[in-house]
Formats: sequence, structure tokens, C-alpha cells
Amino acid sequence: MKKILSYLIVLCLMPCMSSAHPLKMAYTSVKYDEVKKVFEITHRVFQDDFEKTLHDTYRYTGGDVYINQKNQVTQKFVNEFFQKNFSIMINKSFTKLKYLKTEQKNQMGIVIYYETEKVDISKITSIQVYNFIMMESFKEQVNMFHLNINDEIKRTVKFEIDKTKENILL
Repeated sequence: MKKILSYLIVLCLMPCMSSAHPLKMAYTSVKYDEVKKVFEITHRVFQDDFEKTLHDTYRYTGGDVYINQKNQVTQKFVNEFFQKNFSIMINKSFTKLKYLKTEQKNQMGIVIYYETEKVDISKITSIQVYNFIMMESFKEQVNMFHLNINDEIKRTVKFEIDKTKENILL
């Protein structure tokens, strides 16, 4: 009887276990580096969700994104994903983003680092952010975005499927 009961419990829990984690969230931080005169951008995403999206939507077959981060094919897919799903416009002009590296973090999967070209912050009048990260795969996705310019200007914005653009006037 105990054996049958334990099988039933496992069968009932299997659908819950197959969905990995219920939280669908990403976090993007944009911080101005006064020394380099660039914005440093970090995208924190759940690695399993990110790799599933790359595989299912972009046909990526290169395996673990962190382990293969120096592989040109992996970089191509990661860059294609972020170019399509994230952008920053400064004073109504798109800012070019340069891929730097990927790190693995226990709490939030992986962190993908980018930086902008040089920016003169004294001339910034507006910033517009487009954030559709992971939303093509998960309609319940929530993306948090934090902007920090020299600890003087701080903005936090929540992006969802029906709100993917935000104007941040300084």
C-alpha cells in the first residue's frame, strides 16, 4: 500500500516538476561608468528558459550558453536575441551595444554583459528602453529594469507583455 501511495504522489508531482520554475522574470541593470564614459548593461535571465528560447525560437543547437560563450556561433545567437528583444535609444538615437561576457550565477541563472559606445551624459535629454526579453516564449514574463547614472538619477521600471517600451525623461 505504501508503495502504491508513493507512486501516486510522484505521478501527481511530475507535472509540477516538469515546468522547472514558475517564476518567469529577467532583470536588466544599466549603470553609467564615469571612467569609461559608457553604460554597462547586465541582463540576468534563468539559463534554462533562455536556452529553451534560443533553441525553440532561434534554432540554436550549441548547448550550454555559458560554457560555449566564446564560440562565435553561440555569440551570434545571443547577440541576435538581445538585438531583437532589447534596445536603448538616447536622445532618439539607437545606441550600439557590445557583447562582453557571460557569467553563471546560482540565484538567477546567467548574467550577460554588454556596454554601449561612449556617451556624453551631459547631453542626454531622454532615454527610451524597449524590453521584450523572453516575452516571445513566456507571456507571463516580467522584466525589471534599473537605470543608475552616477547615483544621481535612478529609475526602476517593470516591463510586461502589454508594456514593452518606456520613455525615461531625465
